[in-house]
Amino acid sequence: MEQVSPGVQAVTERTMRRNSRARGGACVLGLVGALALAVPVMGCGPDAKAPVKNAQSGGDGGVGTTGGPDDPGGGPDHGGSPTNPEKKSDLTGEAKTIYDKAYAAFKAGDLQAAKTGFRDASEKAPKSGAPHYALGCVLERLGDTAGAQGEYRQAFTVAPSFVIAMGALALSLARTGHPGEAETMLEDQRRQNPENVQIITFLAEVKSMAGDANGSAAAQKLAQEALSKDQKYVPAMLVIARDYFRQRRFDVAKAAIQAVLDGSDDKSTPARDPKNPEALLLRALIAREQGDRKTALENFQLAVAERTDLFEAYVNIGEMKLEAGNAAEAQAPLEKAIKFSPNNAIAHLDLGDCYRLLGRPADAKREFDTALQQDSALAAVHYNLGLLYLFSPNVPGVADVDASVAMSITEIQKFQQMRGKLPRGQTDDSDELLATAKRKQAELQVKKQAASQPPAPPPGSPTDAGTD
Repeated sequence: MEQVSPGVQAVTERTMRRNSRARGGACVLGLVGALALAVPVMGCGPDAKAPVKNAQSGGDGGVGTTGGPDDPGGGPDHGGSPTNPEKKSDLTGEAKTIYDKAYAAFKAGDLQAAKTGFRDASEKAPKSGAPHYALGCVLERLGDTAGAQGEYRQAFTVAPSFVIAMGALALSLARTGHPGEAETMLEDQRRQNPENVQIITFLAEVKSMAGDANGSAAAQKLAQEALSKDQKYVPAMLVIARDYFRQRRFDVAKAAIQAVLDGSDDKSTPARDPKNPEALLLRALIAREQGDRKTALENFQLAVAERTDLFEAYVNIGEMKLEAGNAAEAQAPLEKAIKFSPNNAIAHLDLGDCYRLLGRPADAKREFDTALQQDSALAAVHYNLGLLYLFSPNVPGVADVDASVAMSITEIQKFQQMRGKLPRGQTDDSDELLATAKRKQAELQVKKQAASQPPAPPPGSPTDAGTD
């Protein structure tokens, strides 16, 4: 099979990165759509250190962090994260031992063991919301949305003051097309607990996730209300920053993040949480959007140093390594992303591309197939399959070179069909790639036709000499 030319190789790094950005949108914005995610969807991460003085949750954290088992609070946008078992006074004895082991499994990326452990802990401590909440976080990462929502609901059913689980449910509902139900639930809780900054901040996040001007205005107002009740409440600051990010008002978002990570320029106001992983992640995403690779990569690395399960950061690190032409260094972070979020189609897509560049076509095909199974609308998978079939030998299920090239053409055309017509002034490299594939197909046909012709008779043979 022919090797990838430098020009077409660049196609991989440019177009896949651009077009995988989200079924026709952008991968970075998809993450923020999930960055409400930063909390619940993402998975769960360590520290929402700012104490919630009037919060009624099982932990001392709140809504603004992405939460992971380390995170006592979790926050808006993801499903939240299991509360820190060392800080859960309602778990004792065997239940706490089981929970701790499940927590350790989660931190190691063994989600199946964590799932089993948290479920066992919930059976040992049926009146505790923490195990149900933790189980919900794991199930959400495993792609079991209904199961996750059921566990979140059970958490605050058995422990009505477990606000984090309530917020996690609301965020999950909003992300899965039920924002009205999420808002109704949070508004009802807000009426009952008007001073609870967690509830207000979760509601702000849900409003922001709508992605429109009205939702943004409502989110900003609610987040400011939360800060008026607790001016040091970091989760509300992060909602403000994430909302500005969604609106692509990057400079304002950076200012909000600065208040969390750095404090004021004149140092009169100290940093609220200088190692907050969600703030570091958001700063990195903004830097990447603005083309500041050095700052982006540095802050993604800082984010995962604080929260080892922060799969969004791993995905971005891997993509940036691929963009730089360094597939070998992209492999580890992308494999970690899938370890902590196995139901992440973008991560499987990126890892497949990584394996393709490393000369591992069977592994690449497996990852691309998984990405399509998880998200059939992800057009970029077809683009990358086109590259795989065109330039990689020994792809599983492909009979010969002719079949491989034909399959490449089919996949590239499928990508273009799903992508739709590009806006005026925008281009991608798929036409160039398609032309390369068709040219290769034509060359193969010419060779096949030449091979099928009978060989010319040698000079001097009877047929060559003619008749008298």
